[in-house]
Amino acid sequence: MNYLNVLKNATFLVFGLLLIYICGCDRVQDMILSEPQDAMDAAPIQVSVVYPGDCLGDSSYCDVLYNGVQKAKAELSVEITEMESNFETWDMQLQAAAANSGLVITSGYQMADPISRVAPEFPDVMFVIFDAAVDLPNVVSFTHRVNEGTFLVGAIAGLKSKTGKVGYLGGANVPLLHEFEAGYLAGVKAVNPDAEIVRGYVADDQQGFYDPVSHRA
Repeated sequence: MNYLNVLKNATFLVFGLLLIYICGCDRVQDMILSEPQDAMDAAPIQVSVVYPGDCLGDSSYCDVLYNGVQKAKAELSVEITEMESNFETWDMQLQAAAANSGLVITSGYQMADPISRVAPEFPDVMFVIFDAAVDLPNVVSFTHRVNEGTFLVGAIAGLKSKTGKVGYLGGANVPLLHEFEAGYLAGVKAVNPDAEIVRGYVADDQQGFYDPVSHRA
């Protein structure tokens, strides 16, 4: 089972656990065991998913979330509204989702600040964010140790380099990417202590992910 499939199933499990928390165990059991129409009658909770940008198809956290959403739709028979957004509409889309849902799910470190602003406006709505941490009573955060994966990538780069030089280019100069960098550098140095590492970032903020060409020009 590949990485995306593992995380897809983890995302699906999160859906189930959150629905148990919101709806109660008996109602979620009805959702799983009943016919689709009965399931909707048993648990009419509205769920919205806000993607942080036009990021589907790049095998990243957006695809992980998308795959989990599709599995939840199929196996939990729950109605889920999916929305795309961008840095200009993050707050607005989250507000629109919260106004019509009991559960709002998003992903990406860049959504942490918008969630922090919007969640207090809707204390009766549960928000979920993957890949970032937000400390609010109605927000559930899911993170993982990103530096462990990049440590392995760095070790591979250190072993494969024929010149003794390797590079690290981050999409945005932000704390989450610093964790990626730290793991990568540690991996390189673990196998090749004398390696020369050239480091840089595409941009100082998340726009480096959405328009890397103009930021590097």
